[in-house]
Amino acid sequence: MRERKDRKEIVKLYVEEKLSTPQIAKKLNSTAGAIASCLTHSGIKLRSSSEGLKTRYPNGRKGKESANWKGGLRPIQGYLYRYSPNHPFKTKKNYVMEHRLVMEKYLGRYLKPTEFVHHIDGNKKNNKIENLKLAKNKKEHSKFHFDAVKEVRRLRKILKENNILF
Repeated sequence: MRERKDRKEIVKLYVEEKLSTPQIAKKLNSTAGAIASCLTHSGIKLRSSSEGLKTRYPNGRKGKESANWKGGLRPIQGYLYRYSPNHPFKTKKNYVMEHRLVMEKYLGRYLKPTEFVHHIDGNKKNNKIENLKLAKNKKEHSKFHFDAVKEVRRLRKILKENNILF
């Protein structure tokens, strides 16, 4: 009697709840092989591994479900991108540049696509708000870079005049 009840439970978990044999085995404190054997003896055709993945992840393995998930942070061309699937200006793969997210949080609004965030120290991975400066357009952002180059030249000149720079 007990075995028949277990068999019904296993079939229900596999067919209705769409659990895998290892998941059922863990739930019932058994082995995946024993569960698979029980299902085949009950006339249930086992799912292939690809069918199992489609059942378990009907929308695909995206974001946290991805086999390559590394916490939602990904370096691309020196910048850090953060997984943000609900952001209005996300990439096709649902990522947004982290420095833009930090500036948006600070301002309390989304940045316009025409706005740029400048890294004051030039380190693309230093996304602390103290290191970020908002530029209202590309021209202003370019000016920040040009001003920084002029400042470096000025400081080098001072160092050279004082025989500090060789």
